[in-house]
Amino acid sequence: MTREGELELGGTLILAGCGKMGAALLDGWLARGASASSIIIAEPNGGSAAPFAARGVTHVSSLEDLGQTPPPAVMVLALKPQLMEGNGFSPVLCADESCKRCNTRG
Repeated sequence: MTREGELELGGTLILAGCGKMGAALLDGWLARGASASSIIIAEPNGGSAAPFAARGVTHVSSLEDLGQTPPPAVMVLALKPQLMEGNGFSPVLCADESCKRCNTRG
């Protein structure tokens, strides 16, 4: 049971991206009582993740580094859309291959 206003994740949270937006989100979650040990940052820039790693948050350089980690309860994408494919995500957001808004490959 959590106190009012305290954040309960219900499992592992993976934060993909820890730039300005991801760091701000993570700061807020930790301030609200999220357990640092239940959060994993997937961020190639170790410098931006270092302050959180010092607070007990796990840092990996890429999603591939997660290996056999059990599926997370929550995954937050804090990446610019143009960076998603290079970080292990497909930019395809819908099944309509003719959709120019969602499908950057077609």
